[in-house]
Amino acid sequence: MTLRHLQIFVEVAACGKMSLAASHLFISQPTVSQSIAELEKHYQTKLFERYPRGLYLTEAGKLLLQNAKDVLASYQKLNETMLSALQTLPVHIGATVTVGDCLIHRILRQFRKIYPDADPRIYVNNTHAIEEKLLNAELDIALVEGEVQSPDLISEPVIRDFLVLVCGKAHPFFQRPQVSLKEIAAEPFILREQGSGTRSLFETFMAERGYPLDVRWECTNAGTIKHAVMDNQGLSVISIRLVEEEVRTGEIRVVPVKDGVWNRNFSLVRHKYKYLSPDMEHFIETVKAYEDNEILKLLPPASCTAKKTN
Repeated sequence: MTLRHLQIFVEVAACGKMSLAASHLFISQPTVSQSIAELEKHYQTKLFERYPRGLYLTEAGKLLLQNAKDVLASYQKLNETMLSALQTLPVHIGATVTVGDCLIHRILRQFRKIYPDADPRIYVNNTHAIEEKLLNAELDIALVEGEVQSPDLISEPVIRDFLVLVCGKAHPFFQRPQVSLKEIAAEPFILREQGSGTRSLFETFMAERGYPLDVRWECTNAGTIKHAVMDNQGLSVISIRLVEEEVRTGEIRVVPVKDGVWNRNFSLVRHKYKYLSPDMEHFIETVKAYEDNEILKLLPPASCTAKKTN
């Protein structure tokens, strides 16, 4: 027994004739007759009295009609609910801390401007935590600063970013035209927590050149890092986007580092089997269209021309 059986039954009950019901439903009369026979076989009872003047519901038929109408009404409501909800289902978007602090709100502003009916939900954490949520289907898509490890995730570089060495006004490096890797390795550092893409990129770069780091502060909050740098608690390597205002006002300086360029890309990441809803597709389009060339004016010349890293 299917919904189609019930639809045919209700129409026959309304018309009193199988031929008329068949005409209304745009099907053949034998199909209608077969459906009624199958219903009667399924419930092991007669649903219609078959008189020469037409069909009349039996008591069993009246009982079925009442419930069949309820079932069909519930089915119609289910269809309407699902079709309406599919237009506004939330998109669960992950953002790593750097992206969350300096970029995601600008992208969402553009996203909502073009797609006002979209319902984005944002989760901000480090790269490792974002990766776990993507793998567990708790996030639909993410914009991350680090490299994801799982082969089940697709990562696509989309927006350029630049890590820079920064210091406060009281630090000796503030007036220096350039410093070396050896010099910065001897300084205390204020860095992001383990699992951060920013920290991983910088630490790996220095370790490969034989320079261990003296990490005095570990912070998940970019504001904490900036305040500590301005208070001369140490140096930091951080996205230029996070210190844009402080560099413009002179509270923080970007210090050029000889042979120290840490270009990278923010990447869109999703599970390789993830279904891309229309709103997810729209979000991807918005991210790929995003541009912010003004940030380049705050960088040392070498940072802008050096080869980008993914």
